[in-house]
Amino acid sequence: MKICIVRHPKSIHARRWIEYFAKRGHEIHVLYFEGDGSDGPEVDKYYPDIARLENVYIHCIKDNFSELKIIKLVRNMPIVKTIKQSDTPTQTRKKSGNYIKKLIRYSLAGVAGLISTFIKARNLRKMVKKINPDIMHALSVNYYGCFAALSGFHPFV
Repeated sequence: MKICIVRHPKSIHARRWIEYFAKRGHEIHVLYFEGDGSDGPEVDKYYPDIARLENVYIHCIKDNFSELKIIKLVRNMPIVKTIKQSDTPTQTRKKSGNYIKKLIRYSLAGVAGLISTFIKARNLRKMVKKINPDIMHALSVNYYGCFAALSGFHPFV
């Protein structure tokens, strides 16, 4: 059986599931997002216990978020560049114009986060379609579970 596990391999629970199914002869594909761990995409260097198992394939999903034209446009907007990170709350109260700048900044950050979520879900969906597993297991409800659900693949655990 071909099983797709959506979780970062730094999790001990993920490693135990991977080892359990791999030792029983199943083909395991581990999917995780780049930047979620400090290890980078070369997981086999950091987790040799997973890399030595037969039928285990580890895939790092990149989001290419910073390469989008709209994100470059937002980052280069004059209003985003003028916002200073060093403003304290009391200094902000004195400068009434900063409220509007901060509101715009946080609104743009929310939009950027939403765009990033859709990009990650799309890239996960593409990778799952390429792998074509028999079943997908997310191992947790938060974060990876949400992205796995957004991928639209079934059967999904």
